[in-house]
Amino acid sequence: MKVTLRKHEYNYLLNNLLKNNQELLLKLKFENIDTSSISVHLDENIADEIRELASDELPLHFDVNYVPTEEGLILELFIDKFFVE
Repeated sequence: MKVTLRKHEYNYLLNNLLKNNQELLLKLKFENIDTSSISVHLDENIADEIRELASDELPLHFDVNYVPTEEGLILELFIDKFFVE
């Protein structure tokens, strides 16, 4: 499957969500689309693993009013973008 990410989403994926998961990171193939977007090529099992990581991390990224922070919004986006039907 292919998932398109904006540069800031791509940076968050690499530098935060998958920072300590080199094994998973090595299973991803990246392709520049243009100056603002990158495609991630991966299989459905890897997409499920990324969704699970984002889901586990999401509860930590809400403010006192239970509004998602900027990181929370990116994690919610990952949960949607890496969804496998």
